[in-house]
Amino acid sequence: MPELFVEKSSAFRRSLLALMMLIILAVSVVSANVLVVRARKRVEAGAKIVKKLRLLGLEHFYSPGPEIQWYLIKSRKGSIGWLATFHQRLPNGGFIGVKVENLPRVYKSYERWSLNNDATEGQYSSRIVWESGKYLDVSITLSEGIVKVSRRSISLFRPEIAKAPAKENYLPEGTHLLAVREVAKSKVDAQFAMVFNEQPNFAGVVQFGTVRIKYMNQRKIKGRKVIRVKETAILLNEKISHTYEIDQSGKVVQVRLPENKRIVACDEKTVLLNFPAAKSYFHQFLPRRLESESEDEDQEDIPIIRLIQTIISP
Repeated sequence: MPELFVEKSSAFRRSLLALMMLIILAVSVVSANVLVVRARKRVEAGAKIVKKLRLLGLEHFYSPGPEIQWYLIKSRKGSIGWLATFHQRLPNGGFIGVKVENLPRVYKSYERWSLNNDATEGQYSSRIVWESGKYLDVSITLSEGIVKVSRRSISLFRPEIAKAPAKENYLPEGTHLLAVREVAKSKVDAQFAMVFNEQPNFAGVVQFGTVRIKYMNQRKIKGRKVIRVKETAILLNEKISHTYEIDQSGKVVQVRLPENKRIVACDEKTVLLNFPAAKSYFHQFLPRRLESESEDEDQEDIPIIRLIQTIISP
């Protein structure tokens, strides 16, 4: 009799274990499906914002300019660098923009983009030079629904060239902050595809990065209301998060970075008090002529030789 009882108990335990495994499997499948559905909804929300940008045109979101915005990059120790952006409408209806970032003794970077008004055709070029002498050059072209990327660096023996069809939620350079503002305005959770300069491309195919931009809440900071938006990017299998604080006019007043660093909007005078050479350095990267009807001609007004000489100068 004891042996029979043991056999029955063992059979019951095996049956119970099998049932538990089936329940765990079912829960895992349901959870996976829920995650897939949520991710798809975020992609759809991102695609909806991209569609809105194209339908209304950049002229609906950007001022005609020329407009310059200055920022200080801060840590607990104080101001450690500066950043400045520029945009202006071109005679052909499109827009051009410039971004320069300078962290002394760390790196200098330059970015320039141009887009037609519906953000379906455009060009982008950038260079970052680290204090060590390492550099990375990237150019991106968006044309006829195809994204083409070229990357150059010391470690690459030849240019790394890749291309791929633009995804429905693809954000071309020059539209990123517009998407952040739209998420803040619409209070949504959206996912976008972008090209990250640091991301290698394999087998000639563009490896799009994933950027999730999510509305968080509204707060009063120093007596004024700001909308907080969290951005999470996945770069080289690492999650990098920033929090944007946007005022009622849609201006980004602060970006909270990892390691207690911040990018703080300010005026030119404040930047020059900390970095006296910032204005003259930044103005070397601004377009010299905007009267041309050709966007391509305007792109050529800063030769690559002058660009390299400028960005590696003190």
